[in-house]
Amino acid sequence: MYWFAKIELQYQVDTETKKWTLKTSLSKENPSHPNQSHRNQSILWAVNHLNKRDFVILDTETTGIAKSDQIVQISMVDSSGSTLFSSLVKPVRKKKFSDEAISVHGITIDKVKDAPNIDEILEELNKLVGDKIVLAYNADFDKRLLDQSCEKVNIPTPRWTWECAMLQYSQYVGELGRKGDYRYQKLPRTSKSSLHDATEDCVLTLEVLKKMATSTANIGLLVWALGKIFDPILDKIWPD
Repeated sequence: MYWFAKIELQYQVDTETKKWTLKTSLSKENPSHPNQSHRNQSILWAVNHLNKRDFVILDTETTGIAKSDQIVQISMVDSSGSTLFSSLVKPVRKKKFSDEAISVHGITIDKVKDAPNIDEILEELNKLVGDKIVLAYNADFDKRLLDQSCEKVNIPTPRWTWECAMLQYSQYVGELGRKGDYRYQKLPRTSKSSLHDATEDCVLTLEVLKKMATSTANIGLLVWALGKIFDPILDKIWPD
């Protein structure tokens, strides 16, 4: 009997519409995640963004992680993974990069000496973002370093809407920490290179979204039944 079963959801890309469509099947529940509803939320978050294509992905490399540090590389890709922007950035009045930062990305002062300052590229970045959401892997860090870089040249901080792919992915993985929260997950890497690159990390972040979107979620029978009844009605009232 399946009275205590769950409906499995599987999102797949429709090759014609490029939309993420829903497949369902009935199965007994055996979730390994400590909170299946949290995992489902992350899956649906990824599906919704990939369907709406309402985002750009941004990543930075920096001189370090302190309050005085700045950006040395910034990249942005669109929802299909195409590069919208990628540039080294020359930090202002910065005579030393932390050794740890250089070991992460390999960018030294000599490599950015002819690069533009942040104020020379921010207008273009603002145009590329427009009214889209900025997704980043550890968004708080990238936003803070962008804020710090802008402050160094006395220009306003961009008023973008940020969302964090790392928090969603950590919730999706479901590895519990000591306080019962979800441990932050490192960005999964496939490259053989040990050095980080902002453009590559943007693409990897998009792959994380796709990984979540193609995962199987579980919802209760009642929720599934109500969705079957009301979703077609809602689609007519508020179509995408």
